[in-house]
Amino acid sequence: AIVVDDSASMRTRLPSGKTRFQRAVEGAHELLVSARDGDAVALIQAGKPARLSLAAGTDLQAAGRAIDELKPTDRATDLSAALALARAALSSLPHKDKRVVLLSDLAGELGAEPAPDVWAALPELATPSDDCAVLHAERDGQRVTAAVACSSEAAARGRSLKLSSKEGQTKAEARLVVQRGEQSLSLELKGATQGFVELVGQDQNPDDDRAEIAPESRGLSVAVLADPEREAVAT
Repeated sequence: AIVVDDSASMRTRLPSGKTRFQRAVEGAHELLVSARDGDAVALIQAGKPARLSLAAGTDLQAAGRAIDELKPTDRATDLSAALALARAALSSLPHKDKRVVLLSDLAGELGAEPAPDVWAALPELATPSDDCAVLHAERDGQRVTAAVACSSEAAARGRSLKLSSKEGQTKAEARLVVQRGEQSLSLELKGATQGFVELVGQDQNPDDDRAEIAPESRGLSVAVLADPEREAVAT
C-alpha cells in the first residue's frame, strides 16, 4: 500500500525547487514501475481525515491514474489513521509480503509502537524547513486576531503580518515574535470591512502565508419548544 501525504506542509519546497508533494507523487510512480505482475497496490491519502483513494488491486495502470489525480490540500496530517487504513486495505489479500510505503514529511504523530511493515521512503521529504503559516484570521470588533505558526525561530526572524483591504491597500502591520510554534497577533481594521492578512518575507512554503479574514463570531441562541401532547416516546 502506498500512503501519500497530501497535507498542507507537503507544499514546502525542496532545494530542487519541487514541492514535497510533487516529489512524493514522483516516488509513488517510481514504486509502480518497480512493481511486478501480480503485485497488488492500494493508495491512501494521509491528509486529515485519511482517505482510501484506491482499493487494493493488481491493475497497475489504474493505480497510476489514481496517483495522477492526487492534489495537495490545506488539511492537517493524520498519519496514524492513514497507516491503519493501509493495513486494513491489505488485510484480506493472500500475498505474504505486505508492505506499507509512506511518502510523507512525517509532520504528524506516528505513535510509539514499532512498525516493521512501514517503510518511510524518500527521507528528503522530512528534511527540516523554515516555514511560517497563517492558521486563521477572524474579525473581533474593530480588530482582527490572527494565529500564525512557525517551524523555527529562523522562519519568524525579521517577518511581520500585514492586514490589507479587499483592494490590496495595507491597513496595519505587526511584527512576529521570534519564536518557534504558534503565536497570536492583533491588528486594527482602520476602516476596512473585508480583506486578508499576509506574511511579509519569504520562506519555503509561500502557499500558507495568506488567509482571508473570517467574519466575527456571534453567540448562538437556541430555543426549545416542548409539546405536552407528545411527551411520551414509544420505546
